[in-house]
Amino acid sequence: MSRSRAVVLAVVAACSKAPVAPDAVPTADAPATVSIDILAFNDFHGALEPSPVGTGGAAFLAAKVASLRTPNTLVLAAGDMIGASPLVSGLFHDEPTIDVMNAIGLDYAAVGNHEFDEGTAELLRMQHGGCHPVDGCAPGTTFTGATFGYLAANVVDTTTGHTVLPAYAIREIAGVKLAIVGMTLVGTPATTLASGISELTFADEVDTMTALLPELRAAGANIVVLALHQGGGQLGDPDQCVSPGGPVFDIADRLDPAVAVVLAGHSHTTFNCTRGGGRLVTSAGVNGQFLTHVTLEIDVATQAVVSATAHNVPITDDVAPDPVVAGIVTQYHDLAAPIGDRVIGTITADLAGGSAAGELVMGDVIADAMLDGTTAQVAVMNRGGVRAPLLFARSGNEPVDGQVTYAEAFKVQPFNNLVETVTAPTSSSRSTTGLGSCPPRSRA
Repeated sequence: MSRSRAVVLAVVAACSKAPVAPDAVPTADAPATVSIDILAFNDFHGALEPSPVGTGGAAFLAAKVASLRTPNTLVLAAGDMIGASPLVSGLFHDEPTIDVMNAIGLDYAAVGNHEFDEGTAELLRMQHGGCHPVDGCAPGTTFTGATFGYLAANVVDTTTGHTVLPAYAIREIAGVKLAIVGMTLVGTPATTLASGISELTFADEVDTMTALLPELRAAGANIVVLALHQGGGQLGDPDQCVSPGGPVFDIADRLDPAVAVVLAGHSHTTFNCTRGGGRLVTSAGVNGQFLTHVTLEIDVATQAVVSATAHNVPITDDVAPDPVVAGIVTQYHDLAAPIGDRVIGTITADLAGGSAAGELVMGDVIADAMLDGTTAQVAVMNRGGVRAPLLFARSGNEPVDGQVTYAEAFKVQPFNNLVETVTAPTSSSRSTTGLGSCPPRSRA
């Protein structure tokens, strides 16, 4: 295995209210403030190709990053870059997505719950490289691992007592030390295959940040950016913050003022919020369909944030795609095509839709498949496990309208969702309805 880049552990520090030494006063030739840009996204989930409506797509995301990048730019991700991925990435254990993120120039990524879908050893392979221990590398490829650094401040390996990956990193930009801390939600074991991460513990997000701050401050860094794979939602447009709610906002409101920005994820929603003290809390949706552009204006003398703004930029296919990233995607698409293009069924209408109660037609189809494959009498499918619709209409000639390919079906549930059959207890109070006597039921 080769390790493409070591993540340098440094520390941060902090205090906007610390006394300013006389020699910290800017000279006539030095700027009074500097701008640092952060380009952030989350929950990419291996979505290398654009959606059917022309949003997202790795090559277009890369082009937007390149157009916004300055010498003072950091590119960050708030978890779930891999896992629950379409066939073009998932078939190759998400090596294509890591290659694409390297080409985009991602600097650091927090781990998310889906980074642990194939266990701890596989996540470490994503960081350090080497072919898959069972399937090897794809024909004509090698895998050298991530050139960006995965960060996992609240994920501890109980066999060593240390975090499974670095907790944070420090970058000095234009004379300003910035600390980047990465975390996943404390509830990760309930959202992935727990048996693959039995040696890991996931600590409370606020407690972890609080414990880190003295170490960060002692090292002299001044501003903390937290990439946190935890989510929430709001009722407005993607660049708004209308009636926000959810775990990430509760966490953000309890953090020390040294944390200037919280880059969120997990809920697949978009929001652009400013909380108490001017702290930004943002999220860029899912599948690379948005890119959050944060600008921090920092006083050179005090090393304090003077202003912080953010904007959620849509990623569409109306610009020239990045040719390097497009080439990577095409390479893996062609490798996956013999399997992915195989027609496995037909439909007569879109399998999507929904209702105020949250029911999805595609979810009903999955539940019907569970019933067909078990002896159950009732089946339930969780909405969050339905990752894509099946669409009837085609924009091209092959396959024809109504045909369903293996790649399309794979995208609907691109992970090891287990179907569990359980026996519901008999309830005399409900026996008149017939429900109380139902033996097995199935759920995912």
